[in-house]
Amino acid sequence: MIGHKRMVKLTHALETVLDGIRKENLQASPDVIDVMLGSLDSLHVLLDEVYQGTQSSIDIDPLVKQITDFAATMSGQQEAKPPAETAQQKGSSEASQKSGTQPASLEIRASIAQDSIASAARALQLAMALQDAGEILSMQPSMEVIETATPVSSFSATILPRKPVSEIKKFLLTIAELEELIVGEEVILTPQEPEPIQEEKNRQRSSSTFRRGVGWRKV
Repeated sequence: MIGHKRMVKLTHALETVLDGIRKENLQASPDVIDVMLGSLDSLHVLLDEVYQGTQSSIDIDPLVKQITDFAATMSGQQEAKPPAETAQQKGSSEASQKSGTQPASLEIRASIAQDSIASAARALQLAMALQDAGEILSMQPSMEVIETATPVSSFSATILPRKPVSEIKKFLLTIAELEELIVGEEVILTPQEPEPIQEEKNRQRSSSTFRRGVGWRKV
């Protein structure tokens, strides 16, 4: 079937990387995320091939090679993983949380743009960022659902942060196509009004100001 063999080849390569990230043998670096987003775009093209029955000129081999190279580094990163947290360090971390310098848990909520063509990839970016920032206690949608590439409109998670909240917020703001972002009790991004609605409001406001300024005169 057109597109089918290449789709299987690419998805199998992606599964290896996703498994490495899930097991913390591979870091979700910007380079890894970029390759995964590029792979998602390619999968959309291959899926269209299957539906339409026509072959495109897309070449997945460079992507597969990049993914394979990332997978090859996993064993080395696994050997270089930092030692487990000592009891003293753990006690210090818990004391820091109790003192109020770091919240015991942190809730994150986000809305992804409705016109996003890679909403599942944006959800994956959020999940990977939070996995790097702390221990994920709960997450909706789950990683299993995200990995099916089902469109995602809203995302929420609760984590035990290992990094400062300010650093977590700064990194989350680098993720594109987020319409709303709430970290803890702080609203970081709010949905923007559609441009036509905002323009109409501005027009009405200008018209009202004009009438108040000119007024009516009797003849």
